[in-house]
Amino acid sequence: MYKLEIKLKQHTPLIHFQHDQEGATLRVPEVKPKLDKFIKNNLKNLNQSLYEEYKDLIDLIPDEKKKCNSPYKLSIEHDENFTDKYVIASFIPRLKVDEYRKQGFKVLNKTPYFADNKPVKNGELEESKLGIMMKENKYLTMTFGFDDSEWKVFLEKVIPVFLVLTNFGTRQSKGFGCFYPNALSQQQFEQNLIKNCPIVFRSNPQNTLHNVFSEIDTLYKKIKSGVPGRDSELRKFFNRERPMVEWEKPAIQEKISELSKQSLRIDSKTNNRQFVRAVLGLPELYEYPRNSDMKVNVKFLHRNKAEEESPIQRYPSPILFKVFDRTIYLTINSNISKCQSNILDKQFQFEFKNQNRTYNETITLITPKDFKVEDFINVAMKSQNNWKKM
Repeated sequence: MYKLEIKLKQHTPLIHFQHDQEGATLRVPEVKPKLDKFIKNNLKNLNQSLYEEYKDLIDLIPDEKKKCNSPYKLSIEHDENFTDKYVIASFIPRLKVDEYRKQGFKVLNKTPYFADNKPVKNGELEESKLGIMMKENKYLTMTFGFDDSEWKVFLEKVIPVFLVLTNFGTRQSKGFGCFYPNALSQQQFEQNLIKNCPIVFRSNPQNTLHNVFSEIDTLYKKIKSGVPGRDSELRKFFNRERPMVEWEKPAIQEKISELSKQSLRIDSKTNNRQFVRAVLGLPELYEYPRNSDMKVNVKFLHRNKAEEESPIQRYPSPILFKVFDRTIYLTINSNISKCQSNILDKQFQFEFKNQNRTYNETITLITPKDFKVEDFINVAMKSQNNWKKM
């Protein structure tokens, strides 16, 4: 059997659901299916000549239609005493930060990961996921085994492309779980990004890992939801449309005001309201803790048989953040952007409830009929002075 070893450097923590297990790190059950799918489904569009050259090998990879043994094996090994554990949340009280550091954890606060805010705030780490990060000068080794030596040449060409477009673990699109071959330079990383992505922006280098995720969190808020005193770039983009399109937030606020009997300050530029934020990722829930702790569930409503047979249950963000050392890259997940039509001109229902009751009243909005994420990102990033287009 022939063998190929690729040593990986980890650039950002992997948010791991098995962080408490010894040796928790990048797992073969996550990596191999992603790699197989990438080779079978994505490579042809990225590099047709490479795909055609190795098509005989690629056809040997099993999929849902073709059940057979894999033509290669993969194992992932690591050095001893190799990781630090990170407590990660979008908000951690100062006293808790100090407490966690005294316990030996590293802490990342003000990040775009908010799922575990409550247990982290309450000191219940057993209820939360932790980040796993290779220590400095520690590496993972991917070892491939195969009977045909052609796999060695093929995988050496494919793995750098696969890893430049793929993150792992939880909250992948926000820059967590970035790995890349240690033998390749930042310049080679950037060349692979530019060659294989429709659009790439690069940040100024950040001083710390904390600054990396604080910058990702701030930028994404500026783009999608807005920050205090400043409209989101997405809202401004649709406000420039003719006829003007307003995002869904005023419609939601009006219904919350009506149901909660609270007076809210509502900013609406037109009554032509659409479910705009869905084009950058479909949420399941909006929360308004300051307004009677109101929660708004989002549900897809089919309008015909075709939509009924293909309901929309999830639409991830097409925006992807990559990190190399302390430099951030914003790009587009081309697989998702190619499926953009799946979310356009669709109808959604918003259902309202709080701790005390579920309300029978709902609102219904459609998503925009037309949206090109590349055009939007080009416009949105013009005002970001710390970022440059590559």
